Amino acid sequence: MLDWFKQQKIKTDLVSLQENEDHEVVAIDIQLHATTSIEDLLRLLKGMAGVKGVSIS
Repeated sequence: MLDWFKQQKIKTDLVSLQENEDHEVVAIDIQLHATTSIEDLLRLLKGMAGVKGVSIS
């Protein structure tokens, strides 16, 4: 998940990432930049489909 996130090249800051014992991402907290487009946000959300907790600020 972290590699995927870095490859997106979207203007965001990864604040925190929580994984379970199987190394599956269960929560992610990101901070968007003012220039992040709606399309980029939707792409991020689609990529996080299996994540149980998403916090965006």
